[in-house]
Amino acid sequence: RTRRTRLLLSQIWKWCGIILKSSVLLSIWLFAVPVLIGLLFELLVIVPMRVPVDESPVFLLYQDWALGLIFLKIWTRLVMLDHMMPLVDESWRVKFERVREDGFSRLQVLWVLREIVLPITMKLLTALCVPYVLSRGVFPIFGYPLLVNSVVYRFAWLGCLGFCG
Repeated sequence: RTRRTRLLLSQIWKWCGIILKSSVLLSIWLFAVPVLIGLLFELLVIVPMRVPVDESPVFLLYQDWALGLIFLKIWTRLVMLDHMMPLVDESWRVKFERVREDGFSRLQVLWVLREIVLPITMKLLTALCVPYVLSRGVFPIFGYPLLVNSVVYRFAWLGCLGFCG
């Protein structure tokens, strides 16, 4: 009886650990990454097109999250397709297939964080922060009027995208 109890408790402990680790990964993947993607899209496309230069943009994070979730879903589907090579790198497909093969019970959380979640998060944070620092921290030092600084802020993300491209 004590052996069965010990076995049952070890199984419960194992599955609680799996659920905890998976919920941390899932919360980052389903909440943080889509918000970053949606915010980047809003700063690249929506703010320059729809918000007048003399007004401050209002960011609704739930809308950014929903838009980012759609883009993340489209991107992961494109990664898993074999014939979409110009749009995605082969290494991402290999990583996602490894996660699929490992399954829920054998999910290697540290590997997924290091190889998938952190690179995506760091690239998104860099794409969001560098234009912000340039437009709000560096450019105002030049002493241009407030309207010019506002225009630079609006188009900083597009300018950085064009520069990287």
